[in-house]
Amino acid sequence: MDERLEKMWNLHHKVHGKIRKRSLQYYQDIGVSYKEVLLYNTVRMNPDSTLGDLSKILGISKSTASSMVSRMVESGSIIREVPSDNRRIVHLRVNPNYKSRPAIVEKRSQMISNLFSDMKDEDIEVILKGLQRMESLMSE
Repeated sequence: MDERLEKMWNLHHKVHGKIRKRSLQYYQDIGVSYKEVLLYNTVRMNPDSTLGDLSKILGISKSTASSMVSRMVESGSIIREVPSDNRRIVHLRVNPNYKSRPAIVEKRSQMISNLFSDMKDEDIEVILKGLQRMESLMSE
């Protein structure tokens, strides 16, 4: 295997780990787990997703997804919707009226600002272009 590919893979995991570690610290302040934020953001970015969709996207079992979703439905952050034309499917959506949503959005904004605060504009542009290119090359 090309040595550069191995290096790229390892750097991806290091960066992801650092972002995850910092995310944990920010969200703990408002009493939200990283997994809940991950699930919340997955539902936000994939409206009308099902438990099966979430389990595939997040790489978790359906029972784990179901447990997490149940807790989040109970907390009010996620809404379950059952279409009238197909009662066997349950779609998930972010609750726009969730009381902690502003705190999550604010913490996320703070985290992102602080995470990248030392970067120069040209560094951000280079990284952004590289990530956009990588994403486009990795089409499903």
